[in-house]
Amino acid sequence: MRKLVNTILPYSIYFFVFGSFAFIYTQIIPFLTYLGFTIFERGLILSSVSLLTLFIQVIYGFFSDKYNTIKPIFNLSYLILGILSFILYQSTSSNFYFVLLLVSLVGSLFRTLAGFLETWTLLSDEKIKLKFGAIRAFGSIGWALTAPLTSIVVNIYGYSMLSYLIIAMVVSSLFLTIMQKDVEDIETAELKFKDIKELIKTPDYVILILIFTVINIGFNTDNFTVIDKMIDLGATNNEIALKWSIQAIIEMPVLFLSTWILLRFNMLSVLRISVIFFIARIGFNGLATTPVQILYVSLFQGITFPLSFIAQKFMIEKITPLKLRSSAQMLGLAIFGAFPAFFTPLVSGILVEYVGYNTTLYLFSITLIVSLLLTFKLTQFHKTKI
Repeated sequence: MRKLVNTILPYSIYFFVFGSFAFIYTQIIPFLTYLGFTIFERGLILSSVSLLTLFIQVIYGFFSDKYNTIKPIFNLSYLILGILSFILYQSTSSNFYFVLLLVSLVGSLFRTLAGFLETWTLLSDEKIKLKFGAIRAFGSIGWALTAPLTSIVVNIYGYSMLSYLIIAMVVSSLFLTIMQKDVEDIETAELKFKDIKELIKTPDYVILILIFTVINIGFNTDNFTVIDKMIDLGATNNEIALKWSIQAIIEMPVLFLSTWILLRFNMLSVLRISVIFFIARIGFNGLATTPVQILYVSLFQGITFPLSFIAQKFMIEKITPLKLRSSAQMLGLAIFGAFPAFFTPLVSGILVEYVGYNTTLYLFSITLIVSLLLTFKLTQFHKTKI
């Protein structure tokens, strides 16, 4: 019985934790719009998330390596995220600085803990690691099932009720994460903060960081600029929630097949295919003239996210010293997660004001070509499989 519980537990954790993330995250832009903030103000608020995320992710990665633990840090931070999200959606204040503070805390913890949970899984035993794609797919299932409920709840009961559901989901998820075993034990007590320099001195690690920074500009464009374009085109909360659900559902097949893919194809080819589809995805969003057309374009998520995601996780792990296994993942997330999250909403808000949504999306699509060109600078992955 205990063996069965241990087998099912990681899948259950991802299902419930990412379900709670959907409650927390998918309504942030509509909520800011509901409070009356302009597109430029929303851009400033969302950009602020990245500054705090950058700091938190580096600290989390270092201390999880130094003390060889993720579980207690994750659980405490996850509880704090739930409480702050409750306060955010209970609030009706349109005070810019108050909302800026709350959204930056909620957004940075959400971004950090999503990556931290994935790092926790990768640093578990080898059997769990090989099932990583399938386990992560259950996160997508949780997100896909929960995202439509957010708009239903908000439309019928308002944002206040959403806050109570977030607390319920977080508490339920904590019962599961408390039962999950911590990372595998290795000797890292002598680790110093300056040891992180080893990562910066690894050329392929730096190139990977640059590649995924550009790719994440694409993801942030889809998360922020495309959502704002949908709102501008008259999309309802239901259509916005449906976009999140479609993306979560369509990425599942490739996530379930991720181990098979990486055992048969080299990681570099997997990454390049993802980038090519991403360039097309952002470009087609620029061409879209209705919310429904944008929903069709969101089907590209089935290739773009899972392939870049598994390439990112395993390519970074492949070239990382064992003692820096968590720091490498979290430092990477801090840089290619935080900088695009800061840059994209801010620049997008300015560009949209001057050239409109469509031209802005075309420019971001062209920017993604840089990440494709950078893949030809990598030296270690031409024949690398997991």
